[in-house]
Amino acid sequence: MKILKGRQVKPRRVLLYGQEGVGKSTWAAMAPRPIFLDFEDGLGDIEVEKTERLTTFGDTLSALGWLYSQEHEYKTVVFDTADWFEKLIHDQVCQNANVSNIEKVDGGFGKGYVAASLLWQDFLTKLEALIAARGLNVVFLGHCTRVKVSDPERETYEKYSPDLHKGAASILREWCDEVFFAGYRTFTRAADEGFNKKRQIAVGGDERYIRTTHSAGVQAKNRLNLPAELPMAWSEYQKHWPQAGNIGGVVVDGSSKVKG
Repeated sequence: MKILKGRQVKPRRVLLYGQEGVGKSTWAAMAPRPIFLDFEDGLGDIEVEKTERLTTFGDTLSALGWLYSQEHEYKTVVFDTADWFEKLIHDQVCQNANVSNIEKVDGGFGKGYVAASLLWQDFLTKLEALIAARGLNVVFLGHCTRVKVSDPERETYEKYSPDLHKGAASILREWCDEVFFAGYRTFTRAADEGFNKKRQIAVGGDERYIRTTHSAGVQAKNRLNLPAELPMAWSEYQKHWPQAGNIGGVVVDGSSKVKG
């Protein structure tokens, strides 16, 4: 048995989600030699190489098949966006079940979303084969939504989450090496309204940044021991990747016997 030791150099699997207009696609465009899989036709103002708009799950599989089998120089595949791609997964589930709405799959009661989760898992397995064969980084971009969190030790509160069905969001978060939240930095200050009354108003909102770790307000994670926040530039993320000269070797002898 071969035992790997130390940090491994490998393609990254990333989910970047966040507020509208924060620059998610621009961030991904700075990745190594990206090709965008276009699901929502929102890339017209960005200078990137992209597919024509993909409107079916089969279209997406065909695009991955091309990246797997054809000669090209792409190093990163970008899904723009995960939530629009999820619509194609739901459409495929409905097609497989011959129904018009995912709520009607197998009589309802959430079975359509279970089928969608299984399709997500199968699709990610195909992505892993592409990564292994061609060494591509994979970036999922996504919009955000607010979800309520019920905590038995404190009052219910809200946090940002990827705008996906909860089953799909959980699967994708687990699969990715990094889950980042992109937002605008804002502050509040008290404004005097007279008669000893004050109200809080938001200020700032121009600086864009990425949250890399979980907090009460956002779902995020990373496997690179990143700072809690990064400037919104791909280079700031990539400089923390393991480098070829820093990884350990391979231990060939996996024996558990005590050496004499």
